[in-house]
Amino acid sequence: MTATSTPAPADAIVPADAVFSADAAVLAGPAVSTDPAVPTDPAVPTDLADLRALAESAALRVREHILERRRTGIGAVDTKSSAIDVVTEVDREAEHLLREILLTARPEDGFLGEEGTAHIAGTSGIVWVVDPIDGTTNFVTGAGPFAVSVAAVSAPGDPASWTAYAGAIALSLGDAATTLFSAHAGGGATADGRAVRVLDGADLSAAIIATGLAYDPTIRRRQAASLEALTPLVRDLRIGGSAAADLCAVAAGHVSAYVERGLAPWDWAAGALIVTEAGGLVEGSVVEGATVEGSAVEGATVEGSAVEGSAVEDAVNRRADAGLLIAGSAGIVAALRPYV
Repeated sequence: MTATSTPAPADAIVPADAVFSADAAVLAGPAVSTDPAVPTDPAVPTDLADLRALAESAALRVREHILERRRTGIGAVDTKSSAIDVVTEVDREAEHLLREILLTARPEDGFLGEEGTAHIAGTSGIVWVVDPIDGTTNFVTGAGPFAVSVAAVSAPGDPASWTAYAGAIALSLGDAATTLFSAHAGGGATADGRAVRVLDGADLSAAIIATGLAYDPTIRRRQAASLEALTPLVRDLRIGGSAAADLCAVAAGHVSAYVERGLAPWDWAAGALIVTEAGGLVEGSVVEGATVEGSAVEGATVEGSAVEGSAVEDAVNRRADAGLLIAGSAGIVAALRPYV
């Protein structure tokens, strides 16, 4: 299955979503319209602006909690999928607080968070997908931006088939510099209330490309090969350490595009919607049956040490393909596609 999203002209509102097919997917929009004369898909909630407002409020409240914890001490630092994949007490506290805020306001909704503090199916047809701190390494070290990412998507919250309805990303760019990005389907994207739009153009030689590095060394080798081919063709590369922050940079026109492999659904659930609502295109893929966090596929561990031709290598390659994402204007996405 392949879906297609066409960026809108500068004066149009773009319906947007976060639907990924199980093959090679392009984000496509739900049938949402601000024109009462245009039929609306009855499966799409009618309170999208309210969902957006709740996402904004939750992201801002939790960001303040995180910043306060950073000032007073972040507590224990642990690891997850690898020695370089860190998690803190604050990540888990933040996810718990997000769940409390969102499900107190909407108790029938579902919930899915990166840290696994609770996976709740819900009964409303809406699932909240959250990353309490996207860019935990930056949070711990102060080396770059981190973000609270909150998205409302269609149940059952399967990234191979969901539609994103609303999302917000509360960025922290330092102790004083903060920004709130948000969007809802058909409602456009904003940064601190101001409309944002992706950069136009398809010229790689003028493009600044944001990217990141996966935690799995085997996926990193694939990323390195892509970057080796791409680097001579572009103006510059940026590695910021937060997928959510990079997607906001694309939406605001600060960079031309974002490309990464090995992403999990909570990494892009809100950001993909924001980019699309800012007139951009987001392509990606989800491999059916592949694990999101990558601990095992068909009984073989995929943490780092693949042997050529083995089930481990096959599993890692499937994960890398599953987490591929390209975001930017339609022209720059097309120009980047052969290199990633």
